[in-house]
Amino acid sequence: MKQNFYHNLNLVLTLALLTTTYGFHDLPHMLILGIAKETLIEKDPEIIQIAEKYFDQFEEPHQKGQVQFEEHSIWSDDIKYWYKSSVKYWDTWHYIDQIYNPSNYPIDVNKQKDSNSNAQVAFNQIKETLKNKNLNGKITVMKHIFLKHLVHLVGDIHQPLHTVSFYSYQFQNGDLGGNKQMVQLSDNRKNNLHFYFDSGAFYYTFEDRIHRPFNESFIDYFEEEIARLIKLYPREELKINDEDIQFDQWVKESYMISIEQIYSQIDLTGNQKINKITDENHRKNQELCQKQIVKAGYRLANILVDFLKDEKGIYTFDKENQQLITKNKNKNNHKDGTIFAFIIALVFLIICLFGCYKNSQSHLKLKQNGNSSSHNHRHHELQNQSENL
Repeated sequence: MKQNFYHNLNLVLTLALLTTTYGFHDLPHMLILGIAKETLIEKDPEIIQIAEKYFDQFEEPHQKGQVQFEEHSIWSDDIKYWYKSSVKYWDTWHYIDQIYNPSNYPIDVNKQKDSNSNAQVAFNQIKETLKNKNLNGKITVMKHIFLKHLVHLVGDIHQPLHTVSFYSYQFQNGDLGGNKQMVQLSDNRKNNLHFYFDSGAFYYTFEDRIHRPFNESFIDYFEEEIARLIKLYPREELKINDEDIQFDQWVKESYMISIEQIYSQIDLTGNQKINKITDENHRKNQELCQKQIVKAGYRLANILVDFLKDEKGIYTFDKENQQLITKNKNKNNHKDGTIFAFIIALVFLIICLFGCYKNSQSHLKLKQNGNSSSHNHRHHELQNQSENL
């Protein structure tokens, strides 16, 4: 029990660290890949099989066979925690700091971050690698890594504050996508603007975060949330068709959303140390985040088809196509595994009881033999004494 407590405490501390440093939180990223998967199950299930084959090929040793398909969407954040500075090169792949400078504050361009490493550059490199026809049918380490980055990157870029940095006299080096802007709700909850939107405007609270490996309550919640979001924002209503694969257009769209719908809620003069978010704006922000999550899921499905379609018909698959976490065998496997473990434990108990029974019978037999021997010995002694008399 004490060991479980410290394990859970360590998990909580780990997730708390992740929430303060990375992009869209774990659950939104997983929902995005889950929506993409649900879309492809209906349209092109072989694409999911191909992606799954890539994901599983070079798995982390400590995660072998334990990672759900949707979990691959948070690998790009996981490695930042696992390997820290060793993977720092990829930090800039999560965003693109396009300048928002409404006051025309003079900016020192020499202090700007290297534009040769950002989300757009990352996407271009990923596209070039995954669509390289010379590598069709070859599952390489680089393709494995880039595919994992891709399913995370599409999510990040749909969090509008991953596409902008606000400049002013108060933020001469930019506000880093709202990381330097503090906001507070009417219930006194507060955090920086970027964190607020990473959490879906506090809709996906810490309690809704992921417990790994997944338990059934999370699986049930995840399935319900996927269904709710798809029903709330169908593809037709969002006007997303199969040709919607222009990453640069998504970046522009998110940038405009950040200016028109997010920074419009902030005091850009810098006079307010903490910006108050009204209840009405808070509700709209949650709706905005959920809409962006669904759009990202539909568009990720399109990108996966575009990048992997030339590899269709090449691979053979050992198992049936998995579906959503809750629709694949994982949930049933959890139940089957529990039943199997119970049967094993029951068999073990029966063996132990049988062993104990056999052992007790052996002791009883020895005791009886001992008593019989003692009785016979005493009988002979009495008989000898009688004869002597």
